[in-house]
Amino acid sequence: MSGIALLLVLAHKCEGMVRRVEAKDYAEIARRMGLTRARVTQVCSLVNIDPAVQDAILTGSLPVSAVACRRLRFAARFPLWVHQIQRSAQLP
Repeated sequence: MSGIALLLVLAHKCEGMVRRVEAKDYAEIARRMGLTRARVTQVCSLVNIDPAVQDAILTGSLPVSAVACRRLRFAARFPLWVHQIQRSAQLP
């Protein structure tokens, strides 16, 4: 499994912990994992990526070289998936 795929799995795990109230918030998750709250927030933003892209990452059908974590985090800022594609295409 690629690094991006592992981050995506971690993002879903952290989001699930907050939803199930196993952790109060990202700050608590960060303390438990020994990470900064900012890093946990960055990773968790990946759950906002278009589900089709998430599926392609997790199944390995999207080549890892074509996916940069920075580009995915940038795209996750846009709630409409069509805007994610447009905005991420603008990055170098």
